[in-house]
Amino acid sequence: GEGRQGSQAGTPGGNPDGSGSGNNDTGFSLSGRSLIGSLPSPVYGPNKSGRVIIDITVDAQGKVIRAIPRPQGSTTNDSNLVSAALEAAAKARFNKSDGEGLQTGTITYNFILK
Repeated sequence: GEGRQGSQAGTPGGNPDGSGSGNNDTGFSLSGRSLIGSLPSPVYGPNKSGRVIIDITVDAQGKVIRAIPRPQGSTTNDSNLVSAALEAAAKARFNKSDGEGLQTGTITYNFILK
């Protein structure tokens, strides 16, 4: 049957929960890449919390060209938080890649009650 397939560019034994470089609220995992600036912060309303993990695909220029929510590892499926995470993830920029092609990784947003 169909299912999630691994990436040839992935790291064997890598962390599937998207932990990586970041601060207490956000983080990313994208092997061999660094952020240009910082991760964009999602805009969300009060009285909401949870973790949303976004699977990203980044092109050789460092632009996020695809962002989809990952249920595994996320602690909420609240549509407002997922939308805020998707919008913020799409704005993230990474350094250029020496190689050609696409690279996959994750961005994790931990939403904290306001």
